[in-house]
Amino acid sequence: MDQIKSLDYAARKAEFACRITDENFLREITKKIVSVLQERLDV
Repeated sequence: MDQIKSLDYAARKAEFACRITDENFLREITKKIVSVLQERLDV
């Protein structure tokens, strides 16, 4: 039960961190991930 509680806590912390993170930073990371995925799919 404690493990489930700590996972829930970590998930809420991560969600909060995503909310306060600069949107442009997230957008750049997303573009990078998409470009890497596209390269792998093209092969």
